[in-house]
Amino acid sequence: MPLFIRPTSIPSIVAAEEAISSGKSPKAAAGYRTADDHLRELRADYGRLSRWLFGILGTAGALGAGLVAGVSIDLLAEGQVVLGSVLILVASGVAAASAWLLIALHRTGRRLVHALAYWAGYPFRTGQRKPAGSRDFFVRLGPDSDLYARMLTSAIAALWSAFAVSMIRFGIAEYPTPAVTVIASAWLVTLVCVAIGQYGGVLRVQRGYRAGSAASE
Repeated sequence: MPLFIRPTSIPSIVAAEEAISSGKSPKAAAGYRTADDHLRELRADYGRLSRWLFGILGTAGALGAGLVAGVSIDLLAEGQVVLGSVLILVASGVAAASAWLLIALHRTGRRLVHALAYWAGYPFRTGQRKPAGSRDFFVRLGPDSDLYARMLTSAIAALWSAFAVSMIRFGIAEYPTPAVTVIASAWLVTLVCVAIGQYGGVLRVQRGYRAGSAASE
């Protein structure tokens, strides 16, 4: 998917995937001389602002679809069948598009971060480079790392998922109506998936960098 993975990143990804599956040294990819070349390409691709914004767009769409679905349930309960049905169709369409976008980002992001982690640790695993000094979490990320934005949105999603849990309790115990429960449940599923998916990507990248810090700890 060129929209989610740059064509220039494909050689780095394929070389890493083949090396991981075979357990052998990676094949040379045209235009890439060292592991650092692969790493720079993949970090630039994974850290693109457009990928992060697409993730926010998909999340907002899924949350909005959950809200519209809850409102449509109230309308149907009030006898407004036409408007309620139209809103359900709209919510279904938006939810499907948002789910496709988030799943595509997740699948392509997994390929990127797995390859990125492989190339980050490759010089250290092969003895081409020795770790120098302390490489704690923030040093490995770097002061201007794109990963900070993903850590932030992951934390926000986790906090809002806790709010969604409280909404479910409110919708069941305090204000028993299907609309609140549907909205909160849709929000909870979306936010938990986003929080886990984004932070999981950060952790995978970190595991690759830790190959260069293990000897210095």
